[in-house]
Amino acid sequence: MLLTSTKSKHYLEIMPAACLLQRHRWRQAAQSLPRGGCLLVTNPRLPDQDALFQTLKRCFQARGRTVLLWSLEPNYNQITIS
Repeated sequence: MLLTSTKSKHYLEIMPAACLLQRHRWRQAAQSLPRGGCLLVTNPRLPDQDALFQTLKRCFQARGRTVLLWSLEPNYNQITIS
C-alpha cells in the first residue's frame, strides 16, 4: 500500500507487491485522481484478492472517495478499469 503525495494531491494506491514493477502503467491515471482518491490494482485470476479489492472499492466509495480499480491479467498485457 502506498500513500502518494504530490504538491497538491494526496491519493492512495493499493496493489500486490508483485505489481510494483508495472506501476508506470497506471501512474498517470493515479495522478489524475482527486485529493483523497484511491487506486486499487488487482489480479482477477486470484479470486480472493479480487473479492477483497472489490470490497475495498465499495467501502471507499461509500465514504465518498473516487476509486479506480485496475484489473491486471498475470502477463500484464490486459488492463480493465472500473
